[in-house]
Amino acid sequence: MNTDIIWPGNTKIPPTDKGLPGKTTFRIGFIAPMHPDLAGLSELGKEFESAFRVAVEMMNKDLTLAVDFDIRIQDGGVDSNASCKLAAEELAKDDVVAVIGAYRSSCSQAAAGVLGEFI
Repeated sequence: MNTDIIWPGNTKIPPTDKGLPGKTTFRIGFIAPMHPDLAGLSELGKEFESAFRVAVEMMNKDLTLAVDFDIRIQDGGVDSNASCKLAAEELAKDDVVAVIGAYRSSCSQAAAGVLGEFI
């Protein structure tokens, strides 16, 4: 059983500490359906985003945790294939190490097609 942790960049060396003293900062992404044309789904996506922000804020304030999170948020858009692919490409440019979402499985599949190469 391999117990080595492989960090972004295919290295065994953890990222440098950019957050609070004693904490390592990880940039994570979030994709949710927030486009106004999605009507009720858009409202749900905005609620997901709000809950995500609150959770990250709570974790970043917790001094017992050894990590901080820097977040990047993307709208999954109307077209779950093209829009989500573009959202994933933007997150890849932002050097995220993980992505939460997307709410729609077709969007998640499109994003994974892009992010699987980077994360």
